Amino acid sequence: MARRRHSESRSPSPDDRRRSSKRRSRSNDRNGSGTRREGSPHLSKFYRDRFGNQSPDSYNNLRISNFDRKLSNEDVKEILENEFAKYKKFEIKLVRHNGDEDRFAYVNFEENGPAKDVRRTKLPNLIRKLGSRVCLDPTGVIRDQEGKYIPDRYNRSLMDRRDRTPEPRREPERAPRERRRSPPPSSRNRGRSESPVFHLNRDEPTRTLFVGNIPGDAKETEIRDILSKFGELEDVEIKYKQNGDASYAFVLFTSIDSADECQKKLNDKPFRRGCEKKFKIGFGKAQISRRLWVGDLGSWTNRDMLEKEFDRYGPVEELEYKAGDEHAYITYNDITAATDACKGMQGTTLDGKHRISVDFAKISREKARKRQHSSSSPDDSKRRKGGPRTPSQSDDSRASSPVSRPRSANESVNNGKSDVKTIQTVEQLKDQYAATWKGPISLKKSDYVINLHRVAGKESILQDFLRDEDGRVLKLNINQRLPLDDSLFDKITTMDMNELAVCIGAEHDRSLGGLISYLREKSAAGVITMDNVVTYIMGHSSMTSRLIQHFASNVDVLRPDTKCVLVVVKKV
Repeated sequence: MARRRHSESRSPSPDDRRRSSKRRSRSNDRNGSGTRREGSPHLSKFYRDRFGNQSPDSYNNLRISNFDRKLSNEDVKEILENEFAKYKKFEIKLVRHNGDEDRFAYVNFEENGPAKDVRRTKLPNLIRKLGSRVCLDPTGVIRDQEGKYIPDRYNRSLMDRRDRTPEPRREPERAPRERRRSPPPSSRNRGRSESPVFHLNRDEPTRTLFVGNIPGDAKETEIRDILSKFGELEDVEIKYKQNGDASYAFVLFTSIDSADECQKKLNDKPFRRGCEKKFKIGFGKAQISRRLWVGDLGSWTNRDMLEKEFDRYGPVEELEYKAGDEHAYITYNDITAATDACKGMQGTTLDGKHRISVDFAKISREKARKRQHSSSSPDDSKRRKGGPRTPSQSDDSRASSPVSRPRSANESVNNGKSDVKTIQTVEQLKDQYAATWKGPISLKKSDYVINLHRVAGKESILQDFLRDEDGRVLKLNINQRLPLDDSLFDKITTMDMNELAVCIGAEHDRSLGGLISYLREKSAAGVITMDNVVTYIMGHSSMTSRLIQHFASNVDVLRPDTKCVLVVVKKV
C-alpha cells in the first residue's frame, strides 16, 4: 500500500494536473504574476459593452447598480456611507434614468485611490448587503495621455459616436475595449513612461482638431506656427495639467479642408525636430452657439443668396461675408435658430449646383462687447432686426457686463455696473435674455415646460449637458431635495463660473404654480442629478434673492407674485 501511495503521488492523474493548473492560474492572477488579468465578474453589461472586461488603471468614481430592489434609497445610501466611512471626502448620488426601472448610485471620491480600493476590498461586504448581483463600474474612464479624465467637447463627441457607431469587424485591433484602455506593458514594446493609445476620430472631418501628445513646454505660438501652414486658424485652446505643463489642445480652422489636410499630414509626426513626442490628431466637435460658419462658397455666392436661405430659420443678427470669400459667418438672435439652421442647411445647395458645409463658430469677446454697445444705441432697430439678446457663449459673464477680468466668488456679476437697467417683469427678461433652452421638468408625475433664460455663467453648460447628441432637450426629473440654507448658498456661490449656468426659468404653456408651491412648502431646492451635471431648481425665498443679487443684481423677477424659478446648472 505504501508503494502504491508513493507511486500515485509521483504520477498524478490528468484530472489532478488540470485542477493543479487551474489553481496556479488563479493564484497567478491574484498575485499579478500571470500574463493575463481577468476582469471582475461584477462589472455591468453597460460597462462591458463599452469598455470590455477590464478596468482603467486609475479612476475616482464608481457607478453601482443591480442592488436589491427591496432596499430603499435611504437604505442603500446608509450602507454605502458606512462601508466607505474610512475614506475621506466622497459624495453619493442615487438616480433613476428616464424609462429605466433600475436605480444607480454614483459615488465620487475627491482623492485618487479609494474608488479602486473599494472594488478591491469592499466587494464581499457590498454583495452581502446590497445583493449578489451588485455591479461596481469605474466611471469617467476616458483619459488623456497623462491619465487624467477629459470632460471636454471632443471626448464627449467620441463617447456619443462610440455608442451609436459599430466598429468594423475587419479591424479587430480597434475594438472598443482595446481603444478604451492602455495596452499591456508588454505589447508593442512600449515602456511604462509612454502614453496610452489615443482613440481618435478620423472618419468625419470637421473644422475642430483635437491635438494630443504635445510636449509640456509647448506654447500657443509654436502650435499656431506649425498648424497654420495648412490654413487659417480661428482659435487655439491649450489644456494644461495642474503643474502648468501643456497636455493637449483644440485647434479650430476656418475651413474643413484645411483641418482635414492638417490631420492627414501631421498625425503621428514628431512635434518638433528631435522631439520624441508625436502628434496624435483627430477631429473634434464644435460647441453649439448662435454663430454659424458656412463654407465651400465661391464666386457664385452673393449676400442676397445667403440672407434669403438662412433668414428662414430666424432673425439674423449679423452676416459676415465679402464677395469672393470662401466662407461666411452668420449670427442669429438665439441659439435655437442657429441649431435649426445648422442641421437644415448642412450639405444643401444655394444655387442648385454647389453644396455648402455648415458648422458652429465661436463668438469672440469682441463681438459680445460690440453687441452689447450696439444694443443700447437708439438706432439699433434701424440697423438690424430686433430680437432678444443672448449672452456670448465664450464670455465668462453676461453680455451686458463690460468686465472681462476674472471675478471672485464673492463678487457680483454686475459689480461696478451703474447703468444697467433693472429687469422687473418677465417681458423685460425675454427682451434682455433670449430663452436658449425649453424643456420639461418632472415632479411627482407632473411635467412643467419651462424656458431657461441664462443670466450668468456659460451657455455651453446648457447646450452640452441638457441636450442629447442630436440636440434634443432632455427631460429633467427632480429626484432629490436640499434645504434652502446657508450651506447651499455657500456651495453655489463658490462654484467655478466656467462650470456653471445660472438661469431664470419662466413658464411656457402651463403655470409653474404647482412646482413653485411644492418647493415653497418644503422650503427646499429640487435637485436633478444626471451624468456629469447637477441642476438645482428653487422658488422665491430670502436665500434665492441673495443668489440673484450675487449673480445678476439687475434681475428682479423672482418674486412671490411671479411664476418663475431660479435654475442653477453645474457641471460635475
